[in-house]
Amino acid sequence: MLKTPDQMFISNQQTGCEAYVERDPYSRRKAPLSVLIPAFNEESNIEACIRSVAWADDVVVVDSGSRDRTCEIVASLGVRVRQFHYVPGSLKKKNWALQTVDFRHEWVLIRCQTVNL
Repeated sequence: MLKTPDQMFISNQQTGCEAYVERDPYSRRKAPLSVLIPAFNEESNIEACIRSVAWADDVVVVDSGSRDRTCEIVASLGVRVRQFHYVPGSLKKKNWALQTVDFRHEWVLIRCQTVNL
């Protein structure tokens, strides 16, 4: 399956299904989709990243103890933030978030801060 510029990749956390779906840049309704943004010291990228998924109904940043202004910026944008503390031998950040965070929707898009959608 090939991705076009008008598509985004989504993954269903319960069934493991993955798909590309069409984006509608003209829609004013928020998409019934949760977005997970893993972060660590991303103050230079986090605002643009969050704004790039403003079309989603639920956005959650999972932070790994940033020492910069990342969490302050996230809070100022009204986005939920959860702290992740890695314990060797346990789940890594994305898997931990998929199992622990109370996402509002069944489908979760994992968004990297440094990749443009």
